[in-house]
Amino acid sequence: MKTPITALTVASMFICVATAEKKPNILFILADDMGYGDLACYGNALAKTPNIDRLAAEGVRCTDFYAPSAVCSPSRAGLLTGRNPHRAGVYNHLKPGAPGKGAPGHLRAQEITIAEWLRDKAGYQTVHVGKWHLGDLEDPAKPAPWEQGFEKSYAFIHGKPTSKDDFEFAVYRNGRPATPARGSTAQLVGELFAEWADTVDKERPFFAYLAPQEPHVPLNLRPKFLAMHKDAGEQQNYQADVTELDGLIGCVRTILKVRGLDKNTLIIFSSDNGAIIRAPLGYTGTNGPLRGQKGQFHDGGIRVPGIFCWPGVLPSGTTCSEPLTGLDLFPSFCALAGIEPPVIPLDGENILASLTGGKPRQRPIFWIRDWKEEGPSVALRDGDFKITAMIENRLLTGFQIYDLRRDIGETGTPAAGIGPERQRDLENRLRAAFDSVAADTVIWPAKGHAASPAWMEQLP
Repeated sequence: MKTPITALTVASMFICVATAEKKPNILFILADDMGYGDLACYGNALAKTPNIDRLAAEGVRCTDFYAPSAVCSPSRAGLLTGRNPHRAGVYNHLKPGAPGKGAPGHLRAQEITIAEWLRDKAGYQTVHVGKWHLGDLEDPAKPAPWEQGFEKSYAFIHGKPTSKDDFEFAVYRNGRPATPARGSTAQLVGELFAEWADTVDKERPFFAYLAPQEPHVPLNLRPKFLAMHKDAGEQQNYQADVTELDGLIGCVRTILKVRGLDKNTLIIFSSDNGAIIRAPLGYTGTNGPLRGQKGQFHDGGIRVPGIFCWPGVLPSGTTCSEPLTGLDLFPSFCALAGIEPPVIPLDGENILASLTGGKPRQRPIFWIRDWKEEGPSVALRDGDFKITAMIENRLLTGFQIYDLRRDIGETGTPAAGIGPERQRDLENRLRAAFDSVAADTVIWPAKGHAASPAWMEQLP
């Protein structure tokens, strides 16, 4: 008779793993602009994503997992540092440019990344493969991934299409001059990860961060995958790209298995933000039942797929409905490695017990944006409730409260029956989170795109 896996027994497993001599490997795969409703395991009947679906079937599928931001660069800064992107100085999409002429913002050298912490404090091998987008790789004044804790990095400059189904990339290998590569990023990430995996010391744990660009536009449009979606209508091109990304997940798992690296490896799959939904432009991703899209703080812009797979440790085929965020990965990975997180303001927390129905996440999740877009400027998720507001002269106004358990689509009807006391509590929590981040926001000594938050420039 099998003993049922409970939150308590799984929590005990985590403790044993963290204190064991052999720490777990951690593999984090981050999709680009993938929406909450883009996968079969999240309800998309047109999707053909068997590898990601298998990952969910063998692990924990999170229904309320949130990105740190609604656009690329800030989200990636939050994921790697465990800090609200404003604290890390990356609060807008970073535009590339010639050295000294691009966006002034970047991930600062003094920021501590999870790669740096795991390498220095727990002896992890660390590798980054794919998109970086946290500073110009060609600008020596802006730290690159190999200067941010990654022992090895295969970093891409944005791919340029050379035909309908082929792209050319500049790949930086640990800072060496860029070399050209052709194909899709899903293909290249798989090939480069395999190259790195051949060098792994099996006596040491590893942390791998894989960042393909799929399904970000421009789409790959490879005939093999288009043919698989010939009946998908306007979603054909987009879903073909999603299926190609799905192939990367299968490729990576095979690479791990063939090299004997799969037995003690936690795999996390997520996205940097929600999908863009603008069919006339060819952006036909879907955020399922959620309101809004990339760039917005309605859930369509920030609630994303979140899958945690660790066979033999995490229970398979389960769901977690606790509100969690990519900011939680840093402290959670520290717990897995048996080390304390750095003594700096972190906005995430250890969610290992939350994944199995144990201790719920304690802190509200807070977002603040610095770009022109429809919808609220700030948002906060606290339990079942979400509160949003606008920033006017550095004051929060126009509060809206939603009960997301009853109104997942944020239909525009404020939460009924919440009561004045709970409403004041949510407003106060939102103000406190805003004040905390505002007091710690990095201001760059330059003007221009992403130099300082627009809401700060409203001040007299």
